[in-house]
Formats: sequence, C-alpha cells, structure tokens
Amino acid sequence: MTFDQETHPRIEFISNPLKVVVAQIRFPAIYGLTEPGGLAAIQGALGHQYPIAMPRIPNITINVGPGGVADTLTDAGPVRFGTEGDIWVINITPEWISLETQAYESWADFRARLEELMVAIPDALRPARVTRFGVRYVDQIQAPGIATPSDWRQYIEPSLLGAADSLIFDDRIAQGLQQLSFRMEEDVINLRHGYVRNDATADFPSTYVIDSDLFSETERPFDVPAILTRADRYHDWAWSLFRRSITPTSVELLWGPAG
Repeated sequence: MTFDQETHPRIEFISNPLKVVVAQIRFPAIYGLTEPGGLAAIQGALGHQYPIAMPRIPNITINVGPGGVADTLTDAGPVRFGTEGDIWVINITPEWISLETQAYESWADFRARLEELMVAIPDALRPARVTRFGVRYVDQIQAPGIATPSDWRQYIEPSLLGAADSLIFDDRIAQGLQQLSFRMEEDVINLRHGYVRNDATADFPSTYVIDSDLFSETERPFDVPAILTRADRYHDWAWSLFRRSITPTSVELLWGPAG
C-alpha cells in the first residue's frame, strides 16, 4: 500500500516536532494588493489576528551575465502582518500571499486561518487564477544523547535511512540530507530528510529533519473551497509521510514530556 492510501491515527504530540508550517498561493500579479487601499482592507479584516505591522525584508537577487558581470536586483519584499514574536505571520505581495507559523497546534486552526486570509482579499482585488499552491511542513526531531547518524537507527525507519553500510552512518559526517520527489498527477511532493550535527552549545547534539513540501503548479481558478480541499489532501499526505518515517520509539519520545 502506498503512503497516500494509508490512514494513520492522528497523534497530538506533547513535544511537537513541527517547527514551521507554511501555505503559499501564487497568482498573476495584482499590484493593488500592496497599494494602501488594498492593504488597509486586508489589515482591517485580519488585524484582530495579526495586529503587528512587521518590517519588510528586502529580496536581493544576483544574476551573473556574460563575462561574469553581476546584476543585482532588489525589491522591498512582502508586506508582513503578524503576532508577537513572529509566531504567526501573513505575507502579501502582488504575486503571492502566504500564511506561516512557528507554533502549529492543529490543522483545524491553520486551515481556518488560511481560509480567513483568502476571504480577506477585497473582491475587487481577488485573483481570478492560481498558478501555484503549496503547503510545507518542517519537522525536527531531537533526543537526549543522540549524537551520530548511527544513533538515529532507533528513531527513524531503517527503510528511510538505508543500508547499514551506507555512507550516512559514517560518524564523522556533519550533515546528510536526501530528497525524494513524488509526481502524483497534478501534485508534487518533495520530501527532504536527514541528519544535522548541532553546535557544541546546543541543547541536543544532533537533529533529524523531515521537510515535506507539497504543491501543484497547475493553473486553476482562485476558488477558496477547492484550494482548501487540496490543502486537506496535502495535510493527510504529509502526516502519512511523517508517520511512515519514524519508529514507535520516536512516537514514544514525542509523546513524552515537553522540553
């Protein structure tokens, strides 16, 4: 049975491994979204959830042309509204909007916020088409005393780690990340996973990262219920991929006391 056909019981971990969750919707440019009127309407609708107008972070792109001549392009970056400590942030540009959190608690909450963001776009500025929609989940697992790739055998499924003589088990390795890419009709999943050695000052000696990026670049109408249905599907697939990747020992670890 493939992962998308499986149903795993939902688990609310005490030590939540999800560090970042992001949903992004891209569409043909609508410049009015970042004009004062458009932003004021969105801020008025969402200010109760995201009361802080955050500094914009410029995007810098360096293109190297013939002869090695570099052309630097800079834009102001997205308009950002968020909560204290950047726990929840919405980003708005003429070409995309996104919702991100570093304090994910439940899909119901995240889904409701995503719907609220889409509905908050004024009718006159609402995109007609979506060119890309995606959801990304970044999980990080840490355990006391787990320092080398070999130590992770008890927490990560052997089928994901590879054969016992794999180079990943060389204890001198500082980082080893692998990517698996799935094509599922109109949907794409990039699953990146692997070992990262932490600095000596960190609370845990190493981290195992499971990063699931699920998206579709098929152009379709900007239809809120249809986007949410696809988001539900991505949520189910991401959970199956994560649950397939960890052992019962990991489940016990994450169920244990936080901190």
